[in-house]
Amino acid sequence: MKVLPKLASWFFALDHTNYARWLPVHIKDLLALEKDNPALYKELQAGHFVTRKSCNSFSAIALDHAHEQMNGLLKNDGGMIGLTENPEAMRKFVLSGPEMANMVSKFEDASFNNTEKKGDPNNHHNANEAAQTAFLTHKKALESVMTDLGNPFLEENEDLYDLESKKICPSSSKDTVFTIEDCGVTQYQNFVSERLESNKVSLKDPIKLNKFPLFKTGVKKNTNLNLKSQVTASKNDCSLFRRLYIATSANRPNDLGEFFSHENQEYPPSISVMGKLRTSDSKSDLTKYLSNLSEECTADSVPIVRAKILDGAVIVHMLEPGTPVTFGDYISNISLNYVRKESATVNRLDLVFDRYLENSLKYGTRQKRGGGSRIRVTLSTKVPEGWENFLRHADNKTALFELLAESI
Repeated sequence: MKVLPKLASWFFALDHTNYARWLPVHIKDLLALEKDNPALYKELQAGHFVTRKSCNSFSAIALDHAHEQMNGLLKNDGGMIGLTENPEAMRKFVLSGPEMANMVSKFEDASFNNTEKKGDPNNHHNANEAAQTAFLTHKKALESVMTDLGNPFLEENEDLYDLESKKICPSSSKDTVFTIEDCGVTQYQNFVSERLESNKVSLKDPIKLNKFPLFKTGVKKNTNLNLKSQVTASKNDCSLFRRLYIATSANRPNDLGEFFSHENQEYPPSISVMGKLRTSDSKSDLTKYLSNLSEECTADSVPIVRAKILDGAVIVHMLEPGTPVTFGDYISNISLNYVRKESATVNRLDLVFDRYLENSLKYGTRQKRGGGSRIRVTLSTKVPEGWENFLRHADNKTALFELLAESI
């Protein structure tokens, strides 16, 4: 009874409304059981809600669990085929099933000398060589994983992240960790007080959802530029034109050309849609126009290059990880090799990286594309599977650029 109220508060906090509605009712029934049904309460207190199939200590199982095992035993022998489709056969099975399972069990004990099933009442059912060997194997595997991931208690940053994937929890989800438990406890107490004790609110009334942002909550793309928003804007424009035209037609001549020559929105529609800057489908569309502005270059006219300037962001997008396991492997085996190759033919090589400012033109483009999951980028962090999705998040690229610059 100490566990169920704490579990119920989490059902409220995480918006599991069916469990949140009926688990408090079950808890109230259990609390009233001693008074309403003393005989049943005495049996439960004596531990008669479980059964034993062997003599081993700590091996009791719930009655419904034992019932399912009995059904499984008969299913293996072909004794339950088609029973659910025949009500009369199902009734016969309910009466004879336990006896049939008992007969099969006694036959196996007598025929195969099943001494392991009897067990030693002084030992735990896992106190055998096979179980201990498996436990030692799992323990060593856990130590190996913890060694590879590093000691999380030595971290000094304030980020909340997954120890395995290094995905960083968004700030909104991090705030949820500090408030969700108290909110669930408050909702559970109010539910019991208002619906089960004072009856101020009906038990079947809707339960308000919290919709807390959780660790796995996805990032939604900006949908302001879809067709529906454009249709809505056009309807608003028509309504505005109609009212303005009627207002001006009373006192001045009607010149439609003059009327429609003025802007009627904050941002010119020629370069924006609903306040969002228009972008081309692909940057490569500009190459055919830029190529017309440059002169054709031949092999004889190529100048001698003594210095190069490389765009670090282009290198990261161009050189996908492939087989490297960690970011350290990616930088040492791919990025640095490319930089060494480019610097071999020049006296000086400069590497320039982008900065991602919120008020820049690129910020609107990133909002339109949507953002991936933020990951804590270190030399030991595993490279995520979706490279393009990783690069969608500006903080991921910023951290990777800093790590790459330090390594170079």
